Amino acid sequence: MKKYKFSYSWPVLLLLVAGMVISVAGVILNIIRIVDNTSPTTYNYISLITVCLICVGFLVLAVSMLVNSYYAIDGKYFILRWGILKNQLEIKSMTRVLLDSDNRQLTIFYNEDNYFVVKSATIPFPDLVASLREVNKKIIFDFTDNKKKDPS
Repeated sequence: MKKYKFSYSWPVLLLLVAGMVISVAGVILNIIRIVDNTSPTTYNYISLITVCLICVGFLVLAVSMLVNSYYAIDGKYFILRWGILKNQLEIKSMTRVLLDSDNRQLTIFYNEDNYFVVKSATIPFPDLVASLREVNKKIIFDFTDNKKKDPS
């Protein structure tokens, strides 16, 4: 299986880290509120525990996204992995691949009119396309030309 490491942009990394900090603070503050609860009602405990579980869930998702995010090609599927979230597309269903080198994105068309975009500054797109075409020789590979033409 060939893997291509997914790289996040700085704003996304900043949001993930900020969310992780807020989640840790949320867990700590809610545990303190559970321990020092002056009005111990069932509703208070359930709401505080629910908020803690949501914060822990976000922490698990964010850490796994930072540690284990990649695109991969195995013998049958093109796999997108964002931490614990996994999506896969059968390579045989792909019909066309369009490379936009100016915007560093690769548009993959599959099942007639469906498509998704792979956008990355670090993935070697020609190598990725070659790996896809090893599995499915019918994939049409094309480039876009975004340069403005001179009207004269």
